[in-house]
Amino acid sequence: MQAFLARQPIFDRKGDVFAYELLYRGGVENHAGDAPGERGTANVLLNAFGTFGIETVTGGKRAFINVTRDLLVSDYALILPAQLVVLELLEEVEPDPEVVAAARTLVQKGYSLALDDFVYGRKFHELLDIAEIVKLDVMALSNGSLDAQVEALSPYHRRLLAEKVETHEQYAAARALGFDYFQGYYFSRPVMMVARDLPRATLTALKSIREVLFAEGLEDLEAVITADLSLSYRLLRLINSAAFGLAGEVSSIRQALALLGSVAVKKWFSLILLTEVGTDKPTELLRLSLVRAKMLETLMPAGDASRSAQAFTVGLFSTIDAFLDRPMAEALEPLHFPEESIDALLYRRGTLGDLLTLVIAYERGEWATVGGEAGRMGLQPDAIADTYIDALSWAEKTLASSL
Repeated sequence: MQAFLARQPIFDRKGDVFAYELLYRGGVENHAGDAPGERGTANVLLNAFGTFGIETVTGGKRAFINVTRDLLVSDYALILPAQLVVLELLEEVEPDPEVVAAARTLVQKGYSLALDDFVYGRKFHELLDIAEIVKLDVMALSNGSLDAQVEALSPYHRRLLAEKVETHEQYAAARALGFDYFQGYYFSRPVMMVARDLPRATLTALKSIREVLFAEGLEDLEAVITADLSLSYRLLRLINSAAFGLAGEVSSIRQALALLGSVAVKKWFSLILLTEVGTDKPTELLRLSLVRAKMLETLMPAGDASRSAQAFTVGLFSTIDAFLDRPMAEALEPLHFPEESIDALLYRRGTLGDLLTLVIAYERGEWATVGGEAGRMGLQPDAIADTYIDALSWAEKTLASSL
């Protein structure tokens, strides 16, 4: 039996992940609008806390979970750990006395309440006194109506969350209005913000990436790595972490190459360099890169280690435009990637491009695309789901050991 679950990060004003909203998905044919009320929420809870494990899904962050009226006024919410969840009251729930009483009881027991897709009205006065967070749809509220909503809510001193943020302009406007949190495709898919000149350190890192990835022999690879003391240190520290599970300590780059081989070392060194390039970016962007890289590597047809490494690299660099605030073509130019990798990253062509399309569709919950791509490539939905969860877990461990 298959299990599906989607998550979307919610960022604070510093660009750090504050929480994740967990979303119902019933299969490859379902999308966000198909969530069937209480059944959908129950499915999210069972998958998040049972099948996948909440730590894997949210990495210790809070989980926003949609609740209907019936779930709110029942005792079901009390089975959830209050410190890990935010109960998101859907917009169609009327604030009748029973709803207000149930919400107040939950808050008194330590639960946090958010009001979803909120539009101000006096009837919500009591809920606004109880809720911690109010979510406003910036796509639906335009032409000054967003400003009016913020003004109406100001006496309540609630934390404001801008949802469905899809452009830099929407983000800037919400930030200027004092919003505390932000959620939308603008943050979860690679986008260009403001073009800027690459600093010299970044250019050096990009050149090192190219030299590492295309070094032909172990001696050449060792020479490139050992030329930078700080990066050599970080690589050895990473190799000696639990992520590799080696029996003995690795004390030299030469030893690392002998034990792991050039393919593995190239992957990890690329990761380290990418973290250097993206030091001013939210960790979630790097996490997204890692999940994509691991999924592409795992889903790549078996039999060719170098092809798996290439798939890993394509996934890892699929967000390089966002890391560098440049168009993808411009960001890739200094790397001189093989044509197949360029085709995958720029045009989604070839086997690597198909895999990248599949992985991005999966992370966004676009199940019709997932089903079509999986069927065409001979991949089973169960395998894709397992790969995604394994990649999430691997990314969390990798970040813990490398950042």
